[in-house]
Amino acid sequence: MSVHEGGPDFDRVAQRLARYGPNLLKTKKVRASSVLFRQVRNPILVLLLGAALVSGLTGGGTNAIIIAVIVALSVGLGFFNEYAAEVAMATLRAKISQNAQVRATARRSRFPMADLVPGDVVTLRIGALVPADLRLIEVEELECDEGVLTGESMPVTKSAEPTPTATTRTSRRAPTWGPSSIRARPRPW
Repeated sequence: MSVHEGGPDFDRVAQRLARYGPNLLKTKKVRASSVLFRQVRNPILVLLLGAALVSGLTGGGTNAIIIAVIVALSVGLGFFNEYAAEVAMATLRAKISQNAQVRATARRSRFPMADLVPGDVVTLRIGALVPADLRLIEVEELECDEGVLTGESMPVTKSAEPTPTATTRTSRRAPTWGPSSIRARPRPW
């Protein structure tokens, strides 16, 4: 793939967008049935229902009813909380529009992250979210907080120098992975 001075032109961007699709993570539509299924498949609840059944068959009808009511309340409250949280997350995701600063035809412009295509030249700033998996071209004292992806508590120093392909993907210093965030390396006093 070739990157032209200042990034690809708009015709190539349209072709690449048609070929590769938008730069978005796939999300699932919130369905009440899937949330309810996740609540019901809880092994402890299944065990309690089994205990209620055994209790009911051995003459402890009151105990069986109490256990069944507790299980129903647990499933109902869990379903309500989880479904409301998923609907809220979906609503927030739909409202948030993140942009990336892209060099296009020798000038910098802001574009929605969804419109990024392979070959775009993206400018990263301190505090910015990395909009996609990127190959670094020019770097000056850059660190990325990749804790979202790797669980590491410390930021990773990045450079524009190529790394051997035999290096594991997460150990490479030249690429940045979306959705990590950009930090500046602290300067020595």
